[in-house]
Amino acid sequence: MYEQAYELVQVNGYDYLGHAARVALCSYGITNIGFEEDDFLLGFAESTFAQGKYNDVILIYLCKYYNSATKAMAKLWKVAGEFQIDTFDLEERILTQMLYTTDYTPYAEAIYDSYYAGGGREFVCMAYLSYFANSYLTGDALVPNHVFVQIKERLLKGQELNGACKLGLLKYLSEKDHLSEKQLDIADMLLGEYTGKNICFAFYRKLPPMLQRKYQLYDKFFIEYHTDPDKRVTVHYRMGEEEYQTEDLIEVYDGIYVMEFILFFGEAVQYYITENDGGAPQVMESNCISNNDIFAQENQGRY
Repeated sequence: MYEQAYELVQVNGYDYLGHAARVALCSYGITNIGFEEDDFLLGFAESTFAQGKYNDVILIYLCKYYNSATKAMAKLWKVAGEFQIDTFDLEERILTQMLYTTDYTPYAEAIYDSYYAGGGREFVCMAYLSYFANSYLTGDALVPNHVFVQIKERLLKGQELNGACKLGLLKYLSEKDHLSEKQLDIADMLLGEYTGKNICFAFYRKLPPMLQRKYQLYDKFFIEYHTDPDKRVTVHYRMGEEEYQTEDLIEVYDGIYVMEFILFFGEAVQYYITENDGGAPQVMESNCISNNDIFAQENQGRY
């Protein structure tokens, strides 16, 4: 009498059903329509799953069609994985939604690994890598371990990469205490590319001395400021007791503004930064940069 029972549920709803009846009738409805999408059945399956009751039929159906908050879908992904159910479509929906909403889930790394291993679409994979590389470059965000491993592999294979991935990888390498020969070659290549375009960042100063000598960075110091893209950012600076000079900072990357100084040993620059949104300029930051690096004294300077 499943058919009659299911018709009654369609008329009167399923809230009054017991757990066993929910699972049985929901599974019947799904298989009866050949797993085709149906709004009533999707709500039925979602409600049943939310109560912690499900079987493989309900999980397969939800993996095909379920859309909700990122964390709710990630919970479904974890349960479906325990049943060894194909979660490829669900993984793509989770990753895409996470990238657009920035609603991060702690399962993101495992979800991406599973999606990538299952032959994930290149567009989605690159969006994922670019998202985390950009977050790391602009905001020092914590990044899953596999992000820069995969970016490095793609670079070595000669695959095309955007600026977020390449600059994120260069910053990642600058933070390491020791670089292997292969990592040093990658840092050399990327540093040559971006210094050749006159694009500089403060993290260049963390790269190994041999690269700083090669690209004449040993006596260069940088004021770097992060804010929203396309703003007018002004730096007011002076050396010693001079009068303050004023210049607009150059936006070298979306939301990253940089100004470069050449300082001899012992020299210092005092500065403060203002933003102007059409009203009165607001002081956002003040600091001092100085050259206290003995490295620059050892007859290695530019002059």
